[in-house]
Parts: sequence; structure tokens; C-alpha cells
Amino acid sequence: MSRENPFAVPFDGPAIDWVPIVPGANPLAQPIRAIRANTAGNVTVTLKRGGASRVMNFAAGETRTIWATHVTAATATGLEGAI
Repeated sequence: MSRENPFAVPFDGPAIDWVPIVPGANPLAQPIRAIRANTAGNVTVTLKRGGASRVMNFAAGETRTIWATHVTAATATGLEGAI
């Protein structure tokens, strides 16, 4: 019998859903694997590995793959995260 967590999100395959992102100090409900911004602007994230903070500049409608635990600030709006 496998001891793998059946509820764990695999990070080696496609996303299982997209969720809205509201920037703030609290961690996201679960790490995200990509961010889509519907308007242009900056998005500040905390990386899953190492915990470094990065400011990313998005064009309107752009999607970027990134493994993040927090989205702390954003001037871009309509943020969605792939889980």
C-alpha cells in the first residue's frame, strides 16, 4: 500500500484548478504553481523554496510559472493562482 498523501498537490503535472488570489500578509491556503494577472502591474511573492521575496512585473493577461506560498502585494489586479 502506498504511503503517499492522497490530498497532496503534485508539482510534476498539470494544475488541478485555478483560484483567486488576494494579496496580504497571510500565506496562501496552499502553494501555487503559476500566477495569472488580468491587468498589468507588479506582484510580490514569497518563493516556496528558500522563502525569498521577489517582485515580478506582469503584462496584462500574462501567466508565469512560479512556486509560491505568499502573494504579499500587487498593483496588478485579477490575480489567479494555479494549484
